[in-house]
Amino acid sequence: MSISAPMAVCLCVSLHAGSWAPIPQNVWDMKEDPAQGVKGAVVLERRMTFTGMAVQHRVRVRVLSEAGRAAVAYLGLTPESCELEGRTVQRDGSVVLYDKVGDFTGKTLSEGGDAYVQKGLVPPGVTPDCVVEVRWAELVGGGVGRQLPTSLGYSAEWRLGGRYKVLEDVVEFGSGYKWSATVLPGRGGPQPEVRNSGRTRTFVFRDLPAREEVPFSLAPLADRPVVMAWYQPELLVGQAHGNLENYWQMAARNYWEQHFKGWIKTGRAFRALAEELTAGLPADPAEAASLLLRRLDRRIRNVSFPTLAEKSSLDVVAIQADDYDARHDLEQIVRRGAATAEEMGFLFITLLEKAGIHPRLALVQDRTRSLLRLAVPNVFQMDDVLVGVPMAGRGILWLDPGLRFAAPGLVHPDYQGWDALLLDTARWQPEKGMVPIQPAAVNVSRYAFTHAFPEDAWTFQVKADFTGYPEYRQRRRFMSRSPEEQARTLKEALEKILPEATVTAAVQHASDPDANVTWSAEGALDRPGPGSFHFNPFPGMPSPLAQPASWPERRTEPVVLEHLGIQVATSEFDLPAGYRLAASEPFVQENSFGKVGFWVSSAPQGEGTRVKAVFKVEVLRPSAPPEAYREFRTFMDWIDQACRRRILLERP
Repeated sequence: MSISAPMAVCLCVSLHAGSWAPIPQNVWDMKEDPAQGVKGAVVLERRMTFTGMAVQHRVRVRVLSEAGRAAVAYLGLTPESCELEGRTVQRDGSVVLYDKVGDFTGKTLSEGGDAYVQKGLVPPGVTPDCVVEVRWAELVGGGVGRQLPTSLGYSAEWRLGGRYKVLEDVVEFGSGYKWSATVLPGRGGPQPEVRNSGRTRTFVFRDLPAREEVPFSLAPLADRPVVMAWYQPELLVGQAHGNLENYWQMAARNYWEQHFKGWIKTGRAFRALAEELTAGLPADPAEAASLLLRRLDRRIRNVSFPTLAEKSSLDVVAIQADDYDARHDLEQIVRRGAATAEEMGFLFITLLEKAGIHPRLALVQDRTRSLLRLAVPNVFQMDDVLVGVPMAGRGILWLDPGLRFAAPGLVHPDYQGWDALLLDTARWQPEKGMVPIQPAAVNVSRYAFTHAFPEDAWTFQVKADFTGYPEYRQRRRFMSRSPEEQARTLKEALEKILPEATVTAAVQHASDPDANVTWSAEGALDRPGPGSFHFNPFPGMPSPLAQPASWPERRTEPVVLEHLGIQVATSEFDLPAGYRLAASEPFVQENSFGKVGFWVSSAPQGEGTRVKAVFKVEVLRPSAPPEAYREFRTFMDWIDQACRRRILLERP
């Protein structure tokens, strides 16, 4: 079977008919009412329509206060978005009109450390007392019969409701929409009104309550209504409305076996590569698979995560746009010497077969995006595939061939501890399972600081090294930048934390597959006062777990941490002449979430005294029910206290 997926072409024909509807007086009469769940803003209407030609969106929001401005900060649009138009209306009737993305202002909505920054678009003219209306379309393009924008792939999911109360949330599937779709109400929440008119099916949710976004939680666990739309392969259509167990059995044998094996094309170049990469592999399957993946990672360039040189020497955009047939043509991929992360998976699985290893596959779902829904007959809902090989007496070693230059065995935290569909490639039998959570010792961040206190000054040096996911995140942060850009990025990040410091920085091994990423920096600060002073022994070091700006008083969602891990830092310096180290008690705490420690020691060295401070946090519990919220807050408070500890140097 061959499915064509060429890039959509945005032909901005008029998809919105009519002018803007008048705003009734009762909308202007609305006020904040926390008792009714109305705080900051209320979404008057949100509508999503599937026409077969486009996915149309319309949103109308009443902003009620300064805090409500965030309700109109839209996430980035898809590449196929067009026909964008909107208006911001003030109480006095004045109107600001806009009709292109350039009219909006970019805004950072949230930051999740080094690797994740969520951007939004804010319409012009927004005030604490206004109405904002925006509508746009995401056009379907390309292959015959395609029903979703190309950038969304063959399956897409949207969560309804959100941070602000929604008076009406409408989902409509028009007569022109031919793919599969379903609307899943949340458990215990409002049920939709369902309307059928000819071949048009409409779902209307009313009064969806506000669901506050709480820190250390996963959106899919918030149990909001979900819209799913997907393509059903022709060879599975007959099973889609029958017994689900039969559906997944047929999916394994008739779709995935073909997807990972039957539709794969090889030739002379691939056979030569296979002979080269499988030569001299160890007898142990896990050791052989790890070495084979390392060889493949160095031989074929993974353009899903390109280096700076590859960005200029390869047509990365064209490679990433490979259609379905091209992604299975391993012969052409080997000749090209470059592949996407998905194509690296095809290569690795096929090479394992050539080496006589029949792997297990885990079709995994990104836990930040969705649940695995085996009650929905949708083979495209999974986000990635992990490859498993047995370890003697130690279970399964899971490998992700798409994680470029990552240590073999590293699994992205978004796939750990989350339901997955497991496939045995020897029998092609599916079963529900889970990729285990990797222990804290896999993910280690180390910082080594040294300080000096010349006259009226304070200088520091720091060297940082990482393993596991922290190392991979640092690599992603720097790999596609030049050495100068790497240094500037690190310098700016440190100076953002230490605005009073002058910093120089350098990054090592960002593009070296045979060495972990490390970095170093040094800085100079003014020494506080001529007398006794406190100082931070770990300047610029990030907290092991980012502290949120505020905490809710109570929560109903489970506590979920990104990953287990250890962060350890040392800080050493010679006690400056004329000063003494003030006594301090070790700070050592522990509960079910982990351990927190900070202590200071000193010892004679030559004619002076050497002081050493140690900071260590071990995150040991990946998740917990809401009932453990207080204990988690205590753990986070310990981390905050340890990060804020200072050393006092006294002048007698």
